[in-house]
Parts: sequence; C-alpha cells; structure tokens
Amino acid sequence: MPTSGNRRGRGHPRGALTAGLVVGLLTSAAQAQTYTGREVADATAQSLDMMRDHVAFLAAQDRYDASLAYITLGFRGAPARFAYNDGRTPWGAAVRGGTTVGFGFGAPSELSVFTGAWVDLVQAGAFEPNAGLIKGVEGLLYLGVGFRGFQLTVARYVHGDPAASGDGFGNLSWGSDAQTGGPGEATSLEPSEQRALTLYHTSGASVLATWAVVPSADLDGTHYELVEARAQLQPLKRWLDKKYGLPMLALQKLSGDRGYYGEPPPQRATAASPGQAEASAPPSPYETELGSDDLLGLGIRAHTKVQLYPTPKFRTLEAGAYRDKGPWTVAFRAHVYRRLDTTQASVDSFGAFRIGDPKPGNIGLPFSVALSYSYNSPDTATFIPLPYAHVVGVQAVLGVPEVAKSLVPIVRAKEEPAP
Repeated sequence: MPTSGNRRGRGHPRGALTAGLVVGLLTSAAQAQTYTGREVADATAQSLDMMRDHVAFLAAQDRYDASLAYITLGFRGAPARFAYNDGRTPWGAAVRGGTTVGFGFGAPSELSVFTGAWVDLVQAGAFEPNAGLIKGVEGLLYLGVGFRGFQLTVARYVHGDPAASGDGFGNLSWGSDAQTGGPGEATSLEPSEQRALTLYHTSGASVLATWAVVPSADLDGTHYELVEARAQLQPLKRWLDKKYGLPMLALQKLSGDRGYYGEPPPQRATAASPGQAEASAPPSPYETELGSDDLLGLGIRAHTKVQLYPTPKFRTLEAGAYRDKGPWTVAFRAHVYRRLDTTQASVDSFGAFRIGDPKPGNIGLPFSVALSYSYNSPDTATFIPLPYAHVVGVQAVLGVPEVAKSLVPIVRAKEEPAP
C-alpha cells in the first residue's frame, strides 16, 4: 500500500513517510485528471488481480507452514474531475474499499483446510448533489486443502458489471437525466461470474486458471470458457547465491476481451448480417514474466513482462525495493510500461507499522497499518488503474502482513530451521 528509505541511514522512517504522504496529497489535489464514465467503468473491470493475489497468499501459507487466519480492511482514493453530459467537469473522487477475511486449520506440510472471502467496492463521480456515479462490486469466495506440501483451492469470483448513472452513451448525467442501457453505455465485457482453480507446491511451482460462466449459444443453459491462466515457478528457498535473490519465471494467458495496464478492453467484432452469431473474441495475449526478488539479500526487486502473442512487444519493466527496520517496513517501486502504444512511467510506495513479530512456528496475533501513495500505476490489486491518477490509501491487517493485497509485492525467503 511513502518512501523507499529515510534521509539518514539510521534515521526513523516516520519523517520520510509523513513527507511522502504530504507531497502525494498536495500533488493529487493540484494535478487531478478528468475522466469519462466509460474510462472509469473500463478500469473498474480490471480491479481484482486474482492471479497475483491468490498465489502470493498460498506462498505465505507455505512460508509459515500454517493455515493463516486474517482480517484486512483497505481504502484508497484519487481526487479527479469527471465529464458530465452537460459539458461540466466538476470535482469528485474515485474510491475503492475492500475487506478480506480467512481462517483454517492444520499445516500444508501435513494436512490443512482453509477458506476465505474478498469483497471490493468501487465508486466514482462528482461530490455535488444529484451527480450520477459509477459503482462496481466484486467478490471472491475460496475453499482450499493442503497435503504434504501441495495446496489446492477452488474459488468463485463474481464481478458486478459497473453500473453507470449515465445518458446511454457512456457519459455521466445528473439526477433525472440518467438512464440505464443504450448504445455505448459505460459497461464492460468482463464476464460477470468466474470459477478458479489454483495449485501450489512448496517448491514454488504454481498453476492458476479461471473460467467464465457464459450463456450457451442457444441461450438454454451455460458453459465454461477459459479466461486467464498462469504457470509460475519461484522457489522461496535459496538455491543460488544471495546476490541472485529469488528468481522467478512465469507464463500467462490473458483474456482477449479484457483491458490490461489501464487500457480499454478490445471491442468484440460483430457479425455483418442480422441474425448471424457474434464473431469470435480478439485473440488472447500470451505473456512471459522474468525477474527476481530480494536481490543481494537487500529486498531489491526487478521484473519484466514481454508479450509473446499475437504481437511480440515489451509490456513492463519494474524495479523496487523494501526495507524492514524494527516494526517498520517501507517499500517503493517504479514501472516503465506500454499503454496504448505509448511509454508510461509510474511509482508506488507505502510505509507500514507492525505490532508483533510473526515467525514460522510462532505467528502470534500480529497487527499492522499501512499508508500508501501511487501515481499512474497499472497495478490492479489495490485500486482501479486510471491513467495519471494520484492515489493515497490506508490499510489495516490483523494477521501476518503477507495476507494483505500489497501495493508493492514483497517476497521473502523461507527461513532455514536452526541446526
């Protein structure tokens, strides 16, 4: 969920954290962007990055060798102007609030059972009375088992299509001018219901796939279509010198109907003749991710993503770092990435204070609170990826910090048992 360190090597991180938040807030107010209803609805459809979040959660359970119990609350917001159908662009905000909860029994190295749920709410629009709003809701319910180093989860993911109080053309409206439906309304092609299956092994190998529940061609029943899939390998036990960190490699299939990195979703081609079935979706992109975490044993992170198909191209280059100092953790990362064939840059940062020092075999009941700031981030785990948005947030976690949706991913090596 801001700075990567403090002014002095031994200084307290609170000063840098406070300064970073003040600068972020002032910059947010001074440089707020103007968004249309369609832009917000499209970005809302990207706002749950299950492929990253769920694998990171299972890795945390493996690291602690426990079924983790947790409750998290998070809130992030960005000041902005919004375009309404009368030509006005009043001040408002885009906000996202969410909670996650989970518990279980046993240890994945032997036998465990665990379950949990995630719920997110998004709202965006002007502060003025009778202003039309964009609203979105999504939720995830999962059930999992662990046995001798394997963890298997099944999940149901429901995404409520963003509801816009608009004029039927993707423009926000006022009061009685609003209507639902109509050509070009600010809605998403993202499937409204999905199923997911995740398999994780203590070696660091994982596979995740999601299927959409879609109506059959004859509208009599439903069937499943593969939406996204990801295979990843990142051992958490060091098998190379510390300077090489914790290397990882991943291959993922993305949805041809969904936008990524803050891009709008591709438009599904429609048939030329009335009564003809809708044409197939745009081709599904395939990407590879390569990187390493905790380089030099100093918490340094370096990752890159490249699209392999249908058109080979660079997608992202990410560099960041985190630092633990007593009960404090500060983290920072920067992205260079491609959005709509333009090169973009972003920054994400957070500072967290923790009560308790969880260790494998002695987790206790830790509690932490974090404050964050980001700009122009393509990240979809903690906010909606609105272009050029200045976002500030707060998060509270009852449980180990790794169960939270972290704005800057932190990957720690497994601690070797004492001889």
